[in-house]
Amino acid sequence: TEDGVFKNITLKSSSNLSKSVVCRKNNGRIQNVTVESTFKSRSGIGGITRKNNGEIQNCTIKGDFIGDLDAPSSYKPMELGGITSINNGDIKNCTSLAQFSGSLKTIGGISGDNYGLIQDCLYRGGYIDCIAELGGISGKNRGSIKNCTTEDTEIKGNMSFGYSTGGIVGDALPDSTIIRCTVTGSKMNCKDTVGGIVGDNSGRIEDSTVSSDTFIEGESIVGGLIGVTASASEIQNTISNATVNAKRSYGDVGGVVSNTTIDSVLATSSTEKESYYIGRLGQDVEFTNCYYSTESNEIIHKNPDKYTTAGVHTVTDMSDSKLLTLLQV
Repeated sequence: TEDGVFKNITLKSSSNLSKSVVCRKNNGRIQNVTVESTFKSRSGIGGITRKNNGEIQNCTIKGDFIGDLDAPSSYKPMELGGITSINNGDIKNCTSLAQFSGSLKTIGGISGDNYGLIQDCLYRGGYIDCIAELGGISGKNRGSIKNCTTEDTEIKGNMSFGYSTGGIVGDALPDSTIIRCTVTGSKMNCKDTVGGIVGDNSGRIEDSTVSSDTFIEGESIVGGLIGVTASASEIQNTISNATVNAKRSYGDVGGVVSNTTIDSVLATSSTEKESYYIGRLGQDVEFTNCYYSTESNEIIHKNPDKYTTAGVHTVTDMSDSKLLTLLQV
């Protein structure tokens, strides 16, 4: 569409499509569209459009996205999303029930790679079994994701060389913001760099939650909120209650994250090995008003003298008013 409107349509196909259903590039508005199909692709594809530069509202995608098994072994199709491959515009109030499998990279239930805004979207009952950079909402994020939920979904990265797997985003770059997002009833599993919200984070996360019925597992570098932070970032008013497990005995595992400013975070994640408040520590970690459960996170880090931990407290030290603020009651 070119500055037009495409709306109020249901599209179904029983064949394996190699292109997006509605259009290759959207510069207008797509709304109230439901797509149900199977997609087989060697390149970036979205259920609604390959690239969104406009608006997509109130759309639903149901279907399977399958990596082309006839493609060369060195070929890794990138940027596949339930709604769009690449988002430069706005996606609002959309639902994805998509399933992804095969030699695919940079995969998201809503968008493969997001530069724009994704708001009030839901990825429910999804299944992603691909290579790396996998997220319930977007594989990569360089824009804003607000009020989005990943629910009852399993996200699996490759267990030999996979990385950057998260309940909301796989790889969040420096301009990324994730606000008021929730992961519930889901499972994340990858070789390393796995987190309840983000696998590899360089951005900002606020007011987000990982529920207690979520399970996060990897060989190493596993966090209840984030697997690892590559550069300075911020986390505020965020809670993880997930179960976290690193399979390797030397794998970094923890309730939150590392190398970041952490403000007003509650970590009650249970871990299946010796647990630290954060997963992999980098430099210049600053804690403010952070709390952890004495049952599951009794150790801050094996080298606590290198880091400022004055702002870290046990849950038993938390005042009722502070707990209510964190829980947003």
